[in-house]
Amino acid sequence: MTQSGFRSVISEYFNKKDNINFPKKLVYHANLIETPRYGENPHQDSAIYSKNNLSEEAIEILKSALSFIDDKLEIWNMIAMEFLLLEDFESAIPFFKKCLDYDNEDYQSLYNLIFCYENIGMIDESIGELSSVLEKRPYSKIAWHQLGKIYNKQGKFKESISAFDFAIISPRLISMFSFNSITTDCGAKASEIIPLGP
Repeated sequence: MTQSGFRSVISEYFNKKDNINFPKKLVYHANLIETPRYGENPHQDSAIYSKNNLSEEAIEILKSALSFIDDKLEIWNMIAMEFLLLEDFESAIPFFKKCLDYDNEDYQSLYNLIFCYENIGMIDESIGELSSVLEKRPYSKIAWHQLGKIYNKQGKFKESISAFDFAIISPRLISMFSFNSITTDCGAKASEIIPLGP
């Protein structure tokens, strides 16, 4: 178990033992520097609120942590997930987008972003986002699969089959294809991928 994981377990134990719901007590050292009780940090603090169905409070803690935490990726993801718990899909979108801008291989954030778009009826935005990912990472099986699902729901079965085909073929075969940059209302379509050669 990691040190932070151990501290989280200890923190939760003392919260239950003391019958205290939230880790707000502080420890003052001899030099009057205050630290959270039992080594808690914003991740653990927000997790306790979240477990008590207080996602809005958890979000505020995480947002305040953005001002002093260097690794913002995890915090952005945690904020977005809290918005998902609240079913506030619109508010979750910018945070999942930040995760993807930082790491275009963050497929969990991509999946969650598409989920948010679909829940608020922004299908064209879903297709545009997937097309953008595929421009950077044409071998992304997850992006092709998600694109195939969207086209299938729209009744665009030819495009859907093409996307599913690309989801299952090898990266070496994909590299033999030219990806035309198409700018339409729906973004790049799988059916407009044109093979090179005879």
